[in-house]
Amino acid sequence: MTKEKNENPFQLAAKIPKKMKVFLWGAAGTGKTTLALQFPSPVVIDLEGGTDLYGDRTEFSVLKTIDLAEIKGALAWLKAEQHSYETVIIDPITIFGSNARLTGRRFF
Repeated sequence: MTKEKNENPFQLAAKIPKKMKVFLWGAAGTGKTTLALQFPSPVVIDLEGGTDLYGDRTEFSVLKTIDLAEIKGALAWLKAEQHSYETVIIDPITIFGSNARLTGRRFF
């Protein structure tokens, strides 16, 4: 079957949800957290209480902890449950890595 001469041969591209991993690195005060909180529907695992500075600037949910088991549980909950969060921020990741090394636990 042939298409009509004036029929549009194009179709809309599929809208597939995309997942992206971003690692922000820089000196203190350069805006890493501010930038991360601009991503869609953020939830923050706050390892040093730094989100206290941003609650009046933007809306986000936060878990304040340094406990690896609690972090693992929160990530498992995000993976298993329905929620509106689109962005997961672990701030700062350096503390997360340090705690994992100190306890000798493999996290992932």
